[in-house]
This record gives sequence, C-alpha cells and structure tokens, in this order.
Amino acid sequence: MKPITAHDCDILARTVYGEARGGILAEQIAVASVILNRAKQAAAGFRQHQFGDGSIAGACLAPAQFSCWLAADPNRAKLLAATLDDPAYRMAMLAACGTADMRLGFLDPTQGCLFYYAPASMRPPGARPPWEKPEHFFGMIGRQKFYRSD
Repeated sequence: MKPITAHDCDILARTVYGEARGGILAEQIAVASVILNRAKQAAAGFRQHQFGDGSIAGACLAPAQFSCWLAADPNRAKLLAATLDDPAYRMAMLAACGTADMRLGFLDPTQGCLFYYAPASMRPPGARPPWEKPEHFFGMIGRQKFYRSD
C-alpha cells in the first residue's frame, strides 16, 4: 500500500461516515478495514481497475465502489460537509485513523474481507448485490454483511 497521507485519512473518514454513520464503532472499523484491504490488493497489482491506485483515497474513490461517493447519493453532500463538530464524524475519524495506523491497535475484524453491504439499505427490500456469493460470506458486523474475495 502507498504511504498514508492526510488526504487518505480525510477521505477514509468521510467514506466511513458516508457508509456506516450511526453504526457501532466495530462496524465502522470493519468498513475502514475493507477499504485498507482493497488498497493493499491494488498496491500489490490485483484488481487495480476496481480498487484504485494502491492508496487509501484511491480505494475509497474508485468508480462505483462506495455508494456514498456517487453523485446522486444523498450521503455525498453530508459527507462532504462533515466537520469534527459532528460527533458521528468524530467517531468515523476515530475508526479511520485507528484502522489506518496499526500502532493504535485496531485490528481487522473482517480478516481480509474485500466486500460488504447493508441489507437494510438495499432497494427493493430483500435485494442483493450481483457480486454476492453465499460461499464467501464472512459474517455480520453491525448492520453490514462482509464477504471474502472470490
């Protein structure tokens, strides 16, 4: 993975905020872990077309990977406007910084997962993403279902 920059931490925190705001800290750490796992995959030369350039920000902003960054997503305006005055954003920042800096001890609770989704946010209700494969299911953390690579 590329060296971590302040831009990476900011984009990671905003992505966690947009994807898991209101969730428990463990869920937010798990979302941040998936993003770091994707950045590591891309840096190693795998799935670069999908996971970006090997940086954390690149993994977050890779086209059509995280719905909160889509132009039509209502979360996008919220995550762009978030400040540390918002307790939910502070928690997302804690999850992001604690996951990106391994010295803080936030271990990857997903054990290397690269995918997740929140069943409650799927439309129509009960829908599943096209990439979901039951045999790759890792488990639920908070409101999110996590999956290992195919």
